[in-house]
Amino acid sequence: MTRRQLIALFAGAAAQRAMAQTPMKFRGLDHIEFTVADVEKSTAFYAQLFGGADVMKNRTTTRRYLKLGTSYMAIDRADAPRVDHVCLGIENFDIAEVHAYLTSQGLMYRDYPSGRDTGVNDPDGTRLQLSAADGWTSLAAQTASPEPRTLAQPEVFQPVQLSWIQVSVTDMAKSMAHYEKLLGRPTGRGAFMVGRDHFDLVAASETSKPGFRRFTIRAEKFDVAAVTRRLNTLGARMENAERPGAIQFLDPDGFRVEVMTAA
Repeated sequence: MTRRQLIALFAGAAAQRAMAQTPMKFRGLDHIEFTVADVEKSTAFYAQLFGGADVMKNRTTTRRYLKLGTSYMAIDRADAPRVDHVCLGIENFDIAEVHAYLTSQGLMYRDYPSGRDTGVNDPDGTRLQLSAADGWTSLAAQTASPEPRTLAQPEVFQPVQLSWIQVSVTDMAKSMAHYEKLLGRPTGRGAFMVGRDHFDLVAASETSKPGFRRFTIRAEKFDVAAVTRRLNTLGARMENAERPGAIQFLDPDGFRVEVMTAA
């Protein structure tokens, strides 16, 4: 191999390493937002699951927010239930720097009306929001007001954080290339770390259309048999857990939820 070929080889390897990295320092999964036909009903369901003390209402819309330890969920109104987006929290978030990086990687983005965060769609149209870490604090300061709930019984789980997102994709290779630019080097086939949290890709199928397939919440230690009985009474449809030590179910709107004991 000639000197010129060696230089080209090392240059190519350096370029690949650079592409596999991202200057965005992710803290983790900040929140998930989904739409439902009945916001009040869904809020009541999740408050009974994860606690009613930390519920807030948007000051101008019907949207509700429910704290999940260091993360939260947002519930909005629409005729068709769907996960609208998942937000990744970035330390020292600077939207101009994020714009510059996304542009350098050839990733299209669209800012939210607030101008404080932006969104990136994957090849299937699944949207990730990029924003400052600790979005709950911003909500409380700028967007929402407390709306605590009094529960008939203690909450089913004590949530620690939203910790795992699974996304179905139609073209694994194409999606891997997209997410590697956005999230950095994968930890395995279809597996990425977002700060402390997990982000996985799975191949879409007849039963798993493109889009968000499942979200996982870590909670304090719980008794599987006891919480299964509680979930059944609340209208959840139990499924076989895909991971040891987890419990998995469909909520009343059909969203797949997994709860795992915090390590």
